[in-house]
Amino acid sequence: KSAESAGPMTSQHWPAAPLKNPAGRSGSRDSFVPFRCPSGRMKSHARSVHRRESGRGGRWRDYLPLAALVVVSALAALALTRGSGLEFSAARWMHFFMGFFLVVFALLKFFDLSGFADGFQMYDLLAKRFRPYALVYPFIEFALGLGYLAFWQPRIVAAATVIVLGFGGLGVIRALQKGLELEWAC
Repeated sequence: KSAESAGPMTSQHWPAAPLKNPAGRSGSRDSFVPFRCPSGRMKSHARSVHRRESGRGGRWRDYLPLAALVVVSALAALALTRGSGLEFSAARWMHFFMGFFLVVFALLKFFDLSGFADGFQMYDLLAKRFRPYALVYPFIEFALGLGYLAFWQPRIVAAATVIVLGFGGLGVIRALQKGLELEWAC
């Protein structure tokens, strides 16, 4: 069976890589192990097929990484706001929160840029028609996060964030109205 027709991904669908012994020679067929990406899914050297994992998004635990990202960003923003020596300001805290959140969220996308682009093209209005935008989007998000952290032109950064994230949000709303099941790219 091919990976496209076999349903859920298992190790039998992916090529295996030979283990090298200390002398640098390949081991026997029994020493083969599949390539794994950090998430534990199987991958080949060639462009991998990105499929929705069955049951993903159906349990509250599936959202723990996102919740952790929000909590860590909020705590880091609070620490930086309190440690700045300035009087606490909700606006300053939000600025730092947005910066940390966007930088870390972009960083997660960098680990599998092609996979992110595949998922993003499912719902983003511009990425559907222009794949390079899907590939550049994490860098835009990263730059916006750095802009927040540096307090560089706050009004411009905030306006750009509303435009970029708002445009993406319209794509999500449109896809959901059509009844599409989305695989969240982030």
